[in-house]
Amino acid sequence: GEYTSAEDYCSKEVEPTSVECGQIQIISLCEHLGVRISVVYLDGNGTGDETLAYSFGPENRSVTMHLLYRPGHYDVIYSNETE
Repeated sequence: GEYTSAEDYCSKEVEPTSVECGQIQIISLCEHLGVRISVVYLDGNGTGDETLAYSFGPENRSVTMHLLYRPGHYDVIYSNETE
């Protein structure tokens, strides 16, 4: 779509709950939170038992947020690792 400003884009593509989050929104979230985001996609595009995984944001971030994508929905994956 065409947008007249960043505010217009956000009001149409970021704020509505009926719009799926895309790469631009994920990269913006990385920058805003100062983290790296790893997304595992469970949308049927992998072959067999394989899943597709992508990471966004600078590799030198000390914190990585993990998300699980299912069509129309993201879940935050929490690690049970202890430091």
